Amino acid sequence: MSWKDIIKQNKFDFSKLKFQKINENNDPDPVWRAVHDFGEDVIFSIVAGEYQYSAPREYLDDPMGYEEYEVMLGHPEVSHPREIGIEENTMVFPYVTKEQITEYARKVEANLPSKLKEKKQKKNLSRLVAAFRE
Repeated sequence: MSWKDIIKQNKFDFSKLKFQKINENNDPDPVWRAVHDFGEDVIFSIVAGEYQYSAPREYLDDPMGYEEYEVMLGHPEVSHPREIGIEENTMVFPYVTKEQITEYARKVEANLPSKLKEKKQKKNLSRLVAAFRE
């Protein structure tokens, strides 16, 4: 499956996120969490709740009722979000609005395929050079 096909299938839409209430170890303070899978092991983990970087910092009955969320970008080949055009300092983005999350998702969809292709080409080149040296 090509990247274009993956992106068509997984086009990010905040309103379609499926939030689940997470209540680990019978913790009295539940957290809302949704995961968006972009494909190729790329995810956004989006959380909100009292002890998360979300606003308001409390548990709401409706996960769509938050003004801001905490987002984590996960991918084994991306070590810094600026590599794919997201102006954040770490892979965890605190206090992010729905609009910002959507903007970040568009940057992932637009920039990540070429970034992964570039890293794959570098790995292949490294293997070729290593084989040549042997």
